[in-house]
Amino acid sequence: MSKRSLFWGQASGKLGEAVYYRAGGEQRTRTYVQTVKNPKSYQQALQRTKFNNLVGCYKGISTAVKSFFINRASNQSPFNAFFKQNFPLNLWVTDKEITGVNEGIFQGMYVSNGNFNFDTTLTPRSSDLVETDFYLSLEIPKGNCEIPVNMPQESVRIGKQLYQLLVGDTNPSGLPSEFNFTVILIQQGFAANGAQVFTMRCSADSEEHFRFVQGSPRLSVPDQSFMDNLVTFMDGESTASTATAPGRVTGATRLGIGIKAIAEEDINCGAAVVISFKDSAGKQCTKSTIFYGQALETIARDYLPTGSAGESIVNQYQAVSTLIE
Repeated sequence: MSKRSLFWGQASGKLGEAVYYRAGGEQRTRTYVQTVKNPKSYQQALQRTKFNNLVGCYKGISTAVKSFFINRASNQSPFNAFFKQNFPLNLWVTDKEITGVNEGIFQGMYVSNGNFNFDTTLTPRSSDLVETDFYLSLEIPKGNCEIPVNMPQESVRIGKQLYQLLVGDTNPSGLPSEFNFTVILIQQGFAANGAQVFTMRCSADSEEHFRFVQGSPRLSVPDQSFMDNLVTFMDGESTASTATAPGRVTGATRLGIGIKAIAEEDINCGAAVVISFKDSAGKQCTKSTIFYGQALETIARDYLPTGSAGESIVNQYQAVSTLIE
């Protein structure tokens, strides 16, 4: 029996062949189904294990998703926006044990859906400075930056360095006077892949380092030394700082993101970069996706439905569903 007023959009319960309910702040209805059919088919098991993967990925980077999925309806949750954007892209399956430790396969997934026009695409490249160093590389406007006194010249450690590099000589992307630079780093975790989220405030005078925001419970909590090497120079010319005088990097066009490897096929991490800020119109950010290095991509392929882990997960889910019946 329907309860409350249908006229005022507050009805709930069954009325004839319709079931009324409220979701997202509005009255909704669905057709009454007397018996829910649960065929326990392969396709059903496949969809549910794909859903597991999305849940694990969302939980692993939920802080970022809540902040960076800004283009969504007022009655749409960050999870639903994340799910809608990424479900067509999700090819991988996981089980509830993996979901329970906030892990999954993040390859190719959107971590933000803003409209700010700065290309955050990452590609595997070798460093021009050290030929045996390979990173996921971010292209930037040709920029220069100061290396503070007693600070190593290999990595970008504080916000004003990153600000100088991304703004460049002419600020072609129209970056504001202050913004956040967030790195989402993916590594091999407990079973599938775990995520860690780091962010740095960037401005002309920012002395801030990267700080840790969120991470998979099965990954070690990173120390400051690790975070100070998240972003590395890959080209340009540099003069080292001394105990009394700053150094300088000039002509930098590429930054290494994440963990270095000795060959392109050995890059064992994935990453995404998001630039975000607030202006008079509200929160703004880039539209960014996660890119996997080759070594981590090899692990990910095992969680396709045709991979050894993926096939086992789908078959096990189907078998358990049948036993429950």
